[in-house]
Amino acid sequence: MTNPAEDSGLHRIARIPFLPALTHIDARFAALFARLQSLEDHLQQRMVQDLPQRQDAQLNQWGAQLTRQFADLADRVHADAQAVMQTGAFVERASEALAGIAGTDTPPAAAPTGASQRAALLQLLAHDGPVAQAGLWFNPPVVLRSSARGFELDQVHERIVEIPFVFRCLAGVPAGGAVLDVGCAESTVAFSLAALGYRTTALDPRGYPLSHPNLQVVTANIARWPGPGDGTLDAIVCLSTLEHLGLKAYGVEGENPDLDRETMARFRTWLRPGGLLVLTVPYGRPAVTDFERTYGPEQLDELLATWTVTERVVLARTGSALWSPHAEAAGDWPEQLRGVALVAAHLT
Repeated sequence: MTNPAEDSGLHRIARIPFLPALTHIDARFAALFARLQSLEDHLQQRMVQDLPQRQDAQLNQWGAQLTRQFADLADRVHADAQAVMQTGAFVERASEALAGIAGTDTPPAAAPTGASQRAALLQLLAHDGPVAQAGLWFNPPVVLRSSARGFELDQVHERIVEIPFVFRCLAGVPAGGAVLDVGCAESTVAFSLAALGYRTTALDPRGYPLSHPNLQVVTANIARWPGPGDGTLDAIVCLSTLEHLGLKAYGVEGENPDLDRETMARFRTWLRPGGLLVLTVPYGRPAVTDFERTYGPEQLDELLATWTVTERVVLARTGSALWSPHAEAAGDWPEQLRGVALVAAHLT
């Protein structure tokens, strides 16, 4: 039996004939093993270095996405909450109106049917009802009333002829023109002009509830508004507004009995040469109240003295619904006859 030392020596002796080949093979595999070991070490080192960075970058990206999603969700929830609050306030006011007109404190679902419900509906849509209090009343030209037989025509006021007149006059102003609508809060004219492509400015101390890319809203008293700039407008619309300026109408503070004439002079500075003014005012026996002026022929002549008038027509309402052309004769104008003057004039 040989000892380990002898065995080791014998093995070494036995390998002598194969030493050149073994040396070649061992060196080659040793080098390959060394390269593999180096590559493994390198990969492990890179993994140790890069993985946290990649994970951090991915986590940061996920975090940013989640933050944006939560912000969008919060905006939507806030908007929905605001809408619910506004709707709730409107429903509360509507319920009070319905219950008050029906003579009961019960909610609308339990209110009496028939005439009381019709009256309540009209009150909701009245100029001083919940819709108006929400700033969404647009002064319809046709007014209804409730009776035992149902809804009936009450009256047709001057908007039935004023609004078509405005659009007919503006037909000569190309789309894209700059138009100012003065006293617009209870009218959809400014919104319609914006929809038709006019660059529209809506001016009213009460603001304007509608929005459009072509519509700029200016919430201001015209007496203190600096204006759009000299010579910047193609047209001005002043629909049933001039008669109220400088008076106590619509809760506007301050009194100036000459503000209508002063405003007409300012209109001239705002229009381009050849610019158009479309004006409608009450017509009849001259009078001034806290709410409005009524113009006769002499007052209208004074307003238009410096303008080139291309159209001037007076219409009057006979009965409750019929509007027809009427001669300008304020001297014998019946006291109760409601009239309106429609004017198209140019700056020269």
